[in-house]
Amino acid sequence: MKKIFLIEPNPYHTEVLPGIVKYFSDIQYTVDVYIQNKLLMDNAFCLYPEPINLHGYDFHEIKSLLGLKNISEYDFVFFSSMEFTTDGGIYNIIQHLGFIPVSKYGVLAMYHTTSHIDYFEDHNMGKEGRLFCISPFQMKKYSIKSLTPVFFGADRKLTSDSKDSIICVGNAFDGKMLGEALRKMPRKKNMAIPKIHLYGRRHSNNTSFRKHMILKLKSNVGRLMVRSKVLCSLSSIFISENKKNKIIEFYYMQKYVKKKGGVSFNKLFAEIMKNKYALVLINPRSKNHEHYMSYTTSGIKQIILGFNRVPIIHKQVAEKYGFNNSNSITFDDTSLGEVLLSLDDKKYMDKFLALRQLQEQIFSQSLHNLKITIDNIISANFLYNK
Repeated sequence: MKKIFLIEPNPYHTEVLPGIVKYFSDIQYTVDVYIQNKLLMDNAFCLYPEPINLHGYDFHEIKSLLGLKNISEYDFVFFSSMEFTTDGGIYNIIQHLGFIPVSKYGVLAMYHTTSHIDYFEDHNMGKEGRLFCISPFQMKKYSIKSLTPVFFGADRKLTSDSKDSIICVGNAFDGKMLGEALRKMPRKKNMAIPKIHLYGRRHSNNTSFRKHMILKLKSNVGRLMVRSKVLCSLSSIFISENKKNKIIEFYYMQKYVKKKGGVSFNKLFAEIMKNKYALVLINPRSKNHEHYMSYTTSGIKQIILGFNRVPIIHKQVAEKYGFNNSNSITFDDTSLGEVLLSLDDKKYMDKFLALRQLQEQIFSQSLHNLKITIDNIISANFLYNK
């Protein structure tokens, strides 16, 4: 029996595991999955169509776990994150272990941030072809193949619950870009703007923040209640243009954007399937988002492809992440507001089907990359436990 020991060292990143298990299963490997005990209730495999050999562990046990004799029964140990964080620092998992697990053919691993390969000087594994990234990446002397987890187990059809609302997931979020877009939207009578739902740890519905903002508004504009009728008269109120803009942006963010916070995967996946669109708020002009444009791929790419939700995305980000006008809705630096006002149901299905085709291409390429990597390693006989 061909077996894989798949382990995630972080207390997160379990969203990649269903896709990785699917790739190994498709090439006839049995997979044992190990995640930290605290993640078992997150239920990342809630949509997976088959039973999963899922095990929990505590991080302090990881050295003894990977040092067990039965590791030699596995063809490979696969780290779904080569880098892990603890106590405010970031580390390489093999360097932390102090040894390479002695499976039949050694280790395979995924880097989520390619700059960490240089940081940890982890080039031997790269040159042997043992490393993957969510998107393909070219190092100075070798290339890293893509292994893009785009399978969650969901039926990617639209359902009767799928609405014209928009979902935004994760930490790649430029709130200023969205606030400005909402403020600058052309105002039309009876205009309909889809609700935008934000999911992720940083999108908790923070009532203390809301109260703080309202107090600031009152201090700036007397005992002003932030309602639409007041916005019309803001020009006559003696405050700076910058404060005025912040008031308007805050109002529209409260009206059209709903912060849902961090939730379990079964709830998140159910909510994703209720929305037709995925909003990508990566700002290519922001220094805070430089890493998403160079050496890190945001997990929103997996959500878009895994659930076939048409992305609303900046043109430059779309190009970087492999999307185009046929399978996505793009905007430039100033047109996000107009795009949100002009979502077209007539064009939606064409983009939906084109996105499905892209997902199938990426899935096939990733599966091929994994298979050829394993074949090359076995044929070259890179046996770590020889």
